[in-house]
Amino acid sequence: MQGSPSHPPVPLAQDLSSHPSLLNTRHGVFYPRGCDVFVLASMQELEAAWSTLPPDAVKADDAVALSAAQMRHLAGKSHEDASVVAEIAAAELKQVDILRDLADTHDAVFLIIRSDSLSDEARASFIESGRPMKGLSYGLLTIGERVPEDRDDLKNSPMGINERAR
Repeated sequence: MQGSPSHPPVPLAQDLSSHPSLLNTRHGVFYPRGCDVFVLASMQELEAAWSTLPPDAVKADDAVALSAAQMRHLAGKSHEDASVVAEIAAAELKQVDILRDLADTHDAVFLIIRSDSLSDEARASFIESGRPMKGLSYGLLTIGERVPEDRDDLKNSPMGINERAR
């Protein structure tokens, strides 16, 4: 991804082992604990939103972008590697399925970024300029929404089933 001379580009995952601390799993299922996952319609939208962040806002190891093909692979691997506990609880698998559906239907781009690497103001600016289709925050035990509740275009989205805004 191109960056301006004063703004570093968002790191693109060359392979899924390139950012193990951001692409971690829980019970075999993709679960980037302590991270936000933003789903944007295109690389151009991600680049535009990324450029609104202060140049030193995010360290290179604190963010990675995935293509739709990479997310489809992660989702498939999650289903293959899911433990019995993950299959019984199924909440994490449902979230992975939502992300895979967005990859399949929109050929979306996925930004995974450490939640604590952005100030609330920088995150709000990123969300407002990028208008992500989906935003999730992966906590220690919960997954919550990361897009504002006033986003009318997301309120009735079937992708929000089984989730609560935080």
